[in-house]
Amino acid sequence: MLTHRTWKDNLRDTNVMYVRTFAALFVSLLIGVIFWQQHPDTSSSDTGNVVNSILFLMTCFSLFALPSISKYIEERLLYTREHASGFYSTLPYVVAHFIVEIPILVATCVGYGSIAYWMVGFEPEIGHFIFFLVAIFVVIEVGFGMSQILSSAVDTVNSAIAIYVIFLLYSLLLGGFIIPKDQVLCAPRHAIDSSFSRKWLAQMPESMAWMLYTSYYYYGFAALVINEFDQNPTNGPGVLQGLDIDNLSKWVCLGVLFGLFVLVQIGQYLCLRLFVREKR
Repeated sequence: MLTHRTWKDNLRDTNVMYVRTFAALFVSLLIGVIFWQQHPDTSSSDTGNVVNSILFLMTCFSLFALPSISKYIEERLLYTREHASGFYSTLPYVVAHFIVEIPILVATCVGYGSIAYWMVGFEPEIGHFIFFLVAIFVVIEVGFGMSQILSSAVDTVNSAIAIYVIFLLYSLLLGGFIIPKDQVLCAPRHAIDSSFSRKWLAQMPESMAWMLYTSYYYYGFAALVINEFDQNPTNGPGVLQGLDIDNLSKWVCLGVLFGLFVLVQIGQYLCLRLFVREKR
């Protein structure tokens, strides 16, 4: 019953359902046009463009979770009343939302990833393509899971959106693409360039180096770059060494992402169970 009702509510909500889907497809087309048919095996400039396209593909969709925050907070009011009345417990509510969201996000990610993948000209092997779609999906699911956790733990839409944006910026700064991992871990102490963020990251104390591994963007970005360049004998080794991810496995990164995906689902359940209660 909960699954059926949640499905109907999502279909009726054009702002979240259709606008988000249209925006995702539009962004994928835009990225595909801007980075049309790159050739990283023959051109160093195309190699940089491919890395940048991976960055944009991974991060843009995370912003589409913002409209879902307001919808989730509105639905939380209904959950609070019905849960307090004993109609259902927290677990069926969370499972119903999960069942409804998964096929919608899968379909959107397949369309989003497929359009950009073949327009940009990534590695044409089918195995690499499937890995790309799975990694993109898990990265997006982690971002959506965090937005749901905040929607459960924070009382107002503005506060949840503000914290979510801070979370995205934190993940972006420590994602391994603004500055390579070896420089984040305080290899040289000199300034990289005039960029304030690069100077700050390059001078990060060693006691804070663990923060790099708390960014889910780091694992998503590493997995996608390795997936693209591990079969490129011309520029692949240089790209992976330059980003200091040549010693990583894309499967390990994907496994970490799946672990984070499970954690955010558990976190959403716990936040609903502990923080969302009817006030009398």
